[in-house]
Amino acid sequence: LAHGPHLRLEQLWLHNNQIDSPHLFYLSSGLESLSHALCHANPCSSHPHYSSILLSSFPKLSTLDARQVSDEELDLAANFCESTDGRASLHKLKFELIQAQKLAYNQEKILHKEVGGGVEKAMAKNGSLARLRRVKKARDAALAGERESLAASS
Repeated sequence: LAHGPHLRLEQLWLHNNQIDSPHLFYLSSGLESLSHALCHANPCSSHPHYSSILLSSFPKLSTLDARQVSDEELDLAANFCESTDGRASLHKLKFELIQAQKLAYNQEKILHKEVGGGVEKAMAKNGSLARLRRVKKARDAALAGERESLAASS
């Protein structure tokens, strides 16, 4: 979630978006004003600690999935996050996110390399890469000439 300290989002509707792990919500700091969240009908809503993670992530949450949050749920969320199991679960979620970020980064690098290399090969094959290099060289020479003439006239 893109956000910043200035964001005062109060409602978040993310139902039916195929979000598979609640780590997205746990690591979405900066949404302290969030009071209503609709996140049901996502695979993550079946996570055993789904409610606890969301309630601990968003301290002002009063409505979760179109129902009022009870004091008992808030107590359960606080106890979960302070428990050994809760800390281990949240640590695991952070680790999953880091792994997902690394995978996405590596896939992007591979895609860029394949696309970039493919474009260069195609340009080299039809001669446009050589033409592009000649155009750049001529442009650079023209710019250098203009700079020299401006320097000489001043």
